[in-house]
Amino acid sequence: MLAEDAVRGCAWSFSAYEPGVDSCAAPVLGQEGRPLAALSLAGPAAQFGPAPFRAEVERRVKGAAAELSRLMGARNDRGPKEA
Repeated sequence: MLAEDAVRGCAWSFSAYEPGVDSCAAPVLGQEGRPLAALSLAGPAAQFGPAPFRAEVERRVKGAAAELSRLMGARNDRGPKEA
């Protein structure tokens, strides 16, 4: 699962820690390409149900994490890729 998350550029949690709460997280990288932080969006599982909505959440979380990575000095070829 971690390898899939790394390839995708984000990680999903479907009620894994808190029943009824789903989340999507992407890494924020620094100059050396190492994670400095994570950007996460969590909400009611019922809201994350439709696949098109999940795809949009993933795109936006990865895009925001990529922008923060650039602000932190990460090179353009590192960090989550914007969809």
